[in-house]
Amino acid sequence: MRDKQNLINTQKTLIHAFFDGFMNGVTDANDLKQDESQTLIKTLLNVYEKISEHYAVVMLPILGVVHHESLEQLQCKLDALRQQGDTDVTAFFKVVCGEEGTYGAMVDDYKANFEVLLKGSTLHPQHLTLADESPTSTYTKTNEEQNIRLLVRTILRAYRCGLQTKSSLQQFKQPTVIRMVLDNVDLLVNGKYTIAQHMDKATDIHGLFLAVLHTQERYNVVQDELQIEMERLIKGDN
Repeated sequence: MRDKQNLINTQKTLIHAFFDGFMNGVTDANDLKQDESQTLIKTLLNVYEKISEHYAVVMLPILGVVHHESLEQLQCKLDALRQQGDTDVTAFFKVVCGEEGTYGAMVDDYKANFEVLLKGSTLHPQHLTLADESPTSTYTKTNEEQNIRLLVRTILRAYRCGLQTKSSLQQFKQPTVIRMVLDNVDLLVNGKYTIAQHMDKATDIHGLFLAVLHTQERYNVVQDELQIEMERLIKGDN
C-alpha cells in the first residue's frame, strides 16, 4: 500500500463519507426507501441544525490524524487555543486543518455535501471531482492503510449519528454499511468511481471488494477495521 496519499483528495473523500453515512443513518432510522425523497427531505430539515454538531464530533479527530504527525502535536495546538479562550468550532477546524488552503477546501466540500444532503441525497462518487497529482500536491501525514481505517470509522460513526436522530436503540443494517464502505473506499483507493466496471465480473461481494481494492491486503484492512470500529461503538469508545 502507498506510504502517503493526496491530502485534499483524502480530505474530500472523508467528508463525503461522513455525509453518506449520516444520510443513510437517517434513512434507515426512519425506514425510508430510495423513492421517498420528499419524506427524507422533511426528516432532514427536522435535524439539520444538529448536522454541524455531529460533523464536528466525528470529523475533528479524524481530520486531526490525517493532518498531523502525531496526536501529541495536535493536542499542544488545541491546548494553546483553549488557553486563549477561543473554543469556537471554526477555530478548532482551522487548527486541525493547519493550512488556510486546506481549511478552505474543507469548508467548500462541507458546503457542497450539505447542500445536496438537504435535497435528500448525497454526492454520488462518480460525480466527485478529485484533483490530479502535481508537483505542488500536498500529502497526508498518514499512509494508505491508516486512511482506509479512518474512512471506515468515519462511515460507521456518521451512520450511527444519523440513526440516533430517531432513537439511540437503532440497529446497524449490514447491507447499508457494506454498500457505503464499498462506494467510499473505491474513491479513496482509485481516485474515481470504478465499481460499475466490475459489477458484471464479480460473483459475490467479496469478489467485488477485491476487484475494487486490487489486493487482499487492502480488503483485510477494511474487514479488520469494520470489526474493530463496531466493537468500539458497542462499548461506547471513540
